[in-house]
Amino acid sequence: MPQNLYPLDNTKKFTDQKHVGHNRWHPDIPPVVSVKPGDVFRADCREWFDGAIHNDDSADDVRNAPLPGVHVLSGPFRVEGAQPGDLLIVDILEIDACDQEDEGPFSGMGWGYTGVFAKTNGGGFLTERFPDAYKVIWDFTGDVATSRHIPECSYVGIHHPGLMGTAPSAELLAKWTKRETDLIATDPGRVPPLALPPLPDSAILGSLSGAEFDRVAGEAARTAPPRENGGNQDIKNFTAGTRVFYPVFVEGANLSFGDLHFSQGDGEITFCGAIEMGGFMDLHVDLIKGGMETFGVSENAIFMPGLRDPQYSEWIAFSGVSVDLDGKQHYLDSQLSYERACHHAIDYLMKFGYTDIQAYMILGSAPIEGGSPGWWTSPTRVRRSTSRGGSSTSTSLRRAGSRIRSSRACRCPSRPTEHGVGNRQTKGPPWPSMSINATGTGHSTSRGRSVRRRSRSRAPCAGAMRDGCSRSPCSRPPRQGRWSLRSSTPRRAGTSRRS
Repeated sequence: MPQNLYPLDNTKKFTDQKHVGHNRWHPDIPPVVSVKPGDVFRADCREWFDGAIHNDDSADDVRNAPLPGVHVLSGPFRVEGAQPGDLLIVDILEIDACDQEDEGPFSGMGWGYTGVFAKTNGGGFLTERFPDAYKVIWDFTGDVATSRHIPECSYVGIHHPGLMGTAPSAELLAKWTKRETDLIATDPGRVPPLALPPLPDSAILGSLSGAEFDRVAGEAARTAPPRENGGNQDIKNFTAGTRVFYPVFVEGANLSFGDLHFSQGDGEITFCGAIEMGGFMDLHVDLIKGGMETFGVSENAIFMPGLRDPQYSEWIAFSGVSVDLDGKQHYLDSQLSYERACHHAIDYLMKFGYTDIQAYMILGSAPIEGGSPGWWTSPTRVRRSTSRGGSSTSTSLRRAGSRIRSSRACRCPSRPTEHGVGNRQTKGPPWPSMSINATGTGHSTSRGRSVRRRSRSRAPCAGAMRDGCSRSPCSRPPRQGRWSLRSSTPRRAGTSRRS
């Protein structure tokens, strides 16, 4: 096992640790650990709210989530010899929940959560449909997640860091501040806000103190958006086996990371929509001297996806067009068309017993796929592509269209025993095996996991807890059937499973 250079005591808060990390971006936050090119090491990571979200049946903590304090990051890690203009190579060798912890007060200790923020506290991708705060608790059994708030639903997660990046230079930080401040000025009263300006409140800046702390706290950038240094990209494909090339803007690179996810759908559309957890990562680092010029990387990380994603042969696609709910046509509005695709997927799942918020939580947390397949000038142009031999069939709108793809693993979709009891067929989905895939980020996507429907069932309980609600989440009868997300191919050799 690699040496743990950044251990965290799970009985203490983030600011009481031996190494105190940070929750802002600034070139003057001092590194806490130094590593050399070629080093392999382990680092613990705390869940992004540092324990503010609890394993209970109330969403009040999500409604009142302390957003000024996120994200708590491990680091910075100084890489010896790194200079501005280099490329920092980061290999993710392993990532998992808290090592040898099966239960405890912090997310990642045998459990995690998915949330939807209230509109007044940032909202989510579908804020108009889901303006209130919700929370779902997931329990971990190895790599499988189950939830008492979405009964009889389980799936295999793919673990990844939501946030990783290098420190900005002073010039780059000033560029961020100006452009984001200018954006806020275009609609300063918007809820949620268009951007987050520097905020000294709740800033954590490593070992800085006194006047230097006050100066940096007033200048430092928030960690919520992704930027040229990487940052909060929330790419579910950052699994073990991933190699990332980060631009270096300061001496030592000052690498930081955190916001670990047990699982996530592309785009993290509920915004607190992954299964959030604490845990650890094993990393290898190296340098390409002068790599930014050599490979034309002036900004933004390049990455090679990890190895831990399953493969599918067939999909069902939910597409959306850039037409709003009032019927007004918009020009090349990819976000609107993606929203419509997500609504269509939610409406579909509701036909099989899920509430709308449960379906939304699944889209945000299950390792699903999606994206914008293309832009054409005609608002009605559609492409349909079909591969022979039982491989894939997908239909996608080519004008600002977005899709949520689903896997069809069974080649006998009408088999009665898959949809009902005995030979009596009941109303059920025509695809016994299905994965729903979506993203609004434009990042690369991988294959997903398959959701298997074994029998028809009654509707589940309301499950996902709304803020202010203390009712037992399972007061209604459990589902008779079962949905589960599982890989359609065997786990690759050399990969691990927690037990």
